[in-house]
Amino acid sequence: MNQILMVNNNSNNKKKEKKAPSGPIEISSIVRFFAIAILLFGLVLSGSGTYAMIRENEESKNSVIPDVLTQRSGNSINITVISSKGIRTITYNWNESSPTVTQGRNSTEVELTVTIPSGNNQLNLSVVDSEGKLTKYTSNYIQAEGDVTEPVIELEVVNSNIKIIVTDDTALDYMVYKFGDEDEVTVQATEDNPTKIEATIPVSQGQATLRVEAVDKAQNVATKEQEVKGATKPIVEVTPDTADPSYLIIKATDAEGLRMVSFYINGQEYSTDPNTSLGTTSFEYRIQVQPGENNVTVHAYNINEQVTEFIGIYNY
Repeated sequence: MNQILMVNNNSNNKKKEKKAPSGPIEISSIVRFFAIAILLFGLVLSGSGTYAMIRENEESKNSVIPDVLTQRSGNSINITVISSKGIRTITYNWNESSPTVTQGRNSTEVELTVTIPSGNNQLNLSVVDSEGKLTKYTSNYIQAEGDVTEPVIELEVVNSNIKIIVTDDTALDYMVYKFGDEDEVTVQATEDNPTKIEATIPVSQGQATLRVEAVDKAQNVATKEQEVKGATKPIVEVTPDTADPSYLIIKATDAEGLRMVSFYINGQEYSTDPNTSLGTTSFEYRIQVQPGENNVTVHAYNINEQVTEFIGIYNY
């Protein structure tokens, strides 16, 4: 009986030992579950934050930045601001001075002109587009005291050429010209003559635009643009009359129009009226010559004052 009782006691003890730890195990499982859930939730939050950051960076890359174009003219700056998003305001100031605000009214292009103070200056420009995005620009300018006069550009016709003459009251820096589709040509001022630059351009037949820009040492800028038509010279022909070789036939033609024709036969001058333009594109004159050697000289002038000279000897 005692042994049986001891066995029964052991059996009861074992059952108690198995049942005792069941409470802590359930709590541990719950803790692990919530820990895993919190970890997953954290990863989800982390993933969302990364996505938002990338999207912000992409939006920054794809944002439209306004274009600012500047052109100096004397002691002023012509500023053009262009933005496809529209322009809300443009604010500028020189150095540390108080800013000036220009309303853009959501226009895609705004122009303004500012005056450059004397000395070394920094132009600070801020552009706010229609979406409220701010873009800042800075640029430095030097304005010499007393030199605000732009260079003077003159164009002259010399035979079949165009002569460009640029002058300045103080000192020139350089000149740039472009004729039609040809490349730009830059001519620097020289120390021997710093107030004058000259250049000659051969002009062929046809019409093209000549654009000239001149800049002096104080960065004053002058521009000139003009349509130029190539000047042609008259065509002169002197031939014997096939019906009667004692006569010469003098012909002159010009597509733009003839103004005057003069010729000499053995020193004897013949001419149309120099005070009245012929007003025609062709001229023909038949004149008799003496037997023997005849010296012939012809000058034909068109309405553009281009002249063609013919010199020959006719033996009859």
